[in-house]
Parts: sequence; structure tokens; C-alpha cells
Amino acid sequence: MSHEFCGTGIQAGAAFFVCEPTPTRRRTGFRSIFLPLVVTILTIHGAFGAPIETNYNDDGVITVNGDRRFILGLYTYDTDGDIVKQRAAMDELATAGFNLVAVRGKNARVPSAAAVASGLMTWTDVGAPKTEKDIKAFRKTVRRISSLPGLAFVETVDEPAWTLLPPERRTPPEALIRGYPIIKKEIPNRLVYTNHAPTNLVSTLQRYNDGTDVVAVDMYPIIPPGLSLPGLTFSDGLQGDLNNPYISQVGEYVRKMRRVAGPGRPVFSVQQAFAWAMLQPADERDSGQVLYPTRDELRFMAYQAIIESATGILYWGSHSMPKPSSHWDDVKSVVRELADLEAVLVARSVDSVISTQYHEIGHSVDDGVSVLVKDVG
Repeated sequence: MSHEFCGTGIQAGAAFFVCEPTPTRRRTGFRSIFLPLVVTILTIHGAFGAPIETNYNDDGVITVNGDRRFILGLYTYDTDGDIVKQRAAMDELATAGFNLVAVRGKNARVPSAAAVASGLMTWTDVGAPKTEKDIKAFRKTVRRISSLPGLAFVETVDEPAWTLLPPERRTPPEALIRGYPIIKKEIPNRLVYTNHAPTNLVSTLQRYNDGTDVVAVDMYPIIPPGLSLPGLTFSDGLQGDLNNPYISQVGEYVRKMRRVAGPGRPVFSVQQAFAWAMLQPADERDSGQVLYPTRDELRFMAYQAIIESATGILYWGSHSMPKPSSHWDDVKSVVRELADLEAVLVARSVDSVISTQYHEIGHSVDDGVSVLVKDVG
């Protein structure tokens, strides 16, 4: 049984998000029924040419220069070419509702400038010093990126404890903890971000908490049966290792990451904007296994993560997605919907005032209806 029904609404000053299961046996497909959207709140994107201060409140909601923000980010995008092409690309992201984009490499200043001109914040990665001997080079890297335009977050190491990596390639928590005060000294008032793979014990991942501010987990559940990706998925063809193989595992991993992070730390959900088969070499790829998330699936994963306490959603893999395409339009459509609801998403959650009653339709109830209620005044 998988969760297949998501919607939003507003009643008596309380916004609510609902996800409900419908019966299905397919790993990647589901029926969808959507409640009418009865509240639309527009977000105005400001420019981030001046230095940004990022922090978070006691409920894990990010603040940018003191304002509560729901983070909608993109890991990778096509930013090759001159500044005009890069500005057009960043304008497209901003129009879609994104407010954060990753910039990489030694030439990160050019896409950073384009991002800021489009009203976007940026983030980049610096790694972590595995030994004391690495500290000097690490500090140099941190200083190099410290003046990037629009810099809001500093990423350490992606998936540092990933189980599928051989032990010698994993990054121990001591490395992140060693680098954390260096980042905070060289780039004050910015948050440190670490994304984990959907593996490992909660207790293992908690050891990394002293080396980061924001904790995230990536889960990309739309995988066609029979696709083999050694080193990226387990032998059963799945990315995760929980009992639930369905799309609703996205929320389960956010719930797990909330246990890792504790009640007040930001938790981001890194979501799927690609087809797994597109990660294969073109000459090995079966076109029949190229399966992108549908708009309904993207929408469900986003709202379920939010219900499970995610305070930001980032998308990975769009670099392999054809553009323009209906698949890319689906991603942008969902991001735009979330951006228009930002004032609701950053409102404080309150105890649910919604009761549920189930009617017999011939199926068991597993998780049932999930509800998140927000106080919007």
C-alpha cells in the first residue's frame, strides 16, 4: 500500500496539507486525487547582491536576513556558456519558483553573479579535512568561496557515510567536525549543509551533527523494475534499504532524518529530478527503462516530505533531463506551486484540528491519512 493522494486547503486561518493512501501494487505508479487549491500566496523574490545571513528558528525553518523562508533549491543546471546564457538559465529557475541554486568549481563566480542578478541565493561545497594535514588546504578552499555572490549555504561532503561506498572512501564524522569551526570563522552567519544517503543507522548519522547545521537526505524512488546500477543501488534495484519500496518511502526517510537531526534543526529533502537510466552510458541504456517522475509523483513527494517536517526541498539530477521537455515542465510546475505557498509553508505548525474517518473499500489501512496544519493567522 502506498500513499497516493495529496492536497492543500485552508480553513479558519489554518492551512493544511493532506496525503492519503490508495491501493496499488506498482512500485512506480499510482492513482492521484487532488483537493482543490483554495489558497494562493505569491512570493516576491528579492535580489541578494549584499551579503546574506542565514540562520534557523527553533522549529527548523530557515531564516534569510531574518525572514522565514522555505528553501526550494536545485543541485545542478546547464550553466555553460557566456553570462547571457547563464542569466537566462537563472531567470528560468527564478520564474519557476526556485530560490537557491548550487554553483560549483573554480569558475563558480560567473554563475553566482547570474544567479544573484535573477534573485537567487547560491550554495557550494568545500569538502572536509580528513586529517590535520588537510586543514591548510581546506581553509584556503573556504576562503576562496567566502566572497561568492549570494552565498547562503556551505556544503561539506555529500553522503559522507554512504553504505555502498567502500570504507576507505567514506568520510568520518571527525572530518566534518574538524572543518565546521573553520567554515564558521571564515564565512560567518552562513549555515553549513550536509546531505546523507538513505542508509546507515540513526546513531551513525547523529555523529555528524556537530559538523553541520542543516541535515538532508536524498531519496529517488522512481526506479523501473529490472534496472541494474551497480554502485548506485542495492542488489534488489532499490536506492533505499527500508522495508517500504514505494514512493511513500520519501516521507519515511525524512522522518528518519528528523530523528537524526532532533526537533529544532533544519531537515531538507533532496528529491528526484531525473530518470535513473539516464545515469547509464548511452550505449548501455535501454530506452524502455527511461522513467521520469510524473507531475503527480513529484507533487506527492514534495507534500509528503513537508508533512514529515522538511523545511526545504532540493532537486537533484536535472542536468540529465532534456530541456525543454514535459518532464522539466513538471518539476517547474510543482516548484512554482510550492513557492506560491511559501507564507503557509514557513508558518508554525499546530496540532491537527482535522479528524478522519475511514470507509470500507476492501483494503487495509496502513499509514492512513497524514495531515499537517499550519497557523497562518
